Amino acid sequence: MYKFRVSVDDVKPAGSAKSDIGFANMDIRFLITDKISGAEELSLFRTVFPPGFSAHQKHYHKDIEEVMFGIRGHGVVGIDHGAGKVEEYDISPGVAVFVPKNAVHWFRNPSQSEEVEICGVYSAPDAGEYKAEDYVYVGEIKDEDIKLK
Repeated sequence: MYKFRVSVDDVKPAGSAKSDIGFANMDIRFLITDKISGAEELSLFRTVFPPGFSAHQKHYHKDIEEVMFGIRGHGVVGIDHGAGKVEEYDISPGVAVFVPKNAVHWFRNPSQSEEVEICGVYSAPDAGEYKAEDYVYVGEIKDEDIKLK
């Protein structure tokens, strides 16, 4: 039976979110997916990045768009737009950031004292499974990627 109303407390942290594929000290939970809610075209996640070093390292999603929306705290979304154009965008409560299909991107919490909480949507119902054909880990965020200090 599908769940049409899902609480963060109903879902465990994603077991597929492992450090060897770019997840560093974060709690990501997929609330709306094909398996949980019967979604056919999207999935919804909620992530908490604790203070200190926490990040979702550089990666991209093949042919999948992503939107992130700030709930609390202040984080940073980086996007490599290609042709040497790398930008980082502040995300805070009430602010949304769009990541185009196939764009290398990352998220980091730069604060030593504040949690960051975001929610977001993928244009794929099974994005939380991190299948090799859809999710590609590129590497760690480097100093030259950091544009917002």
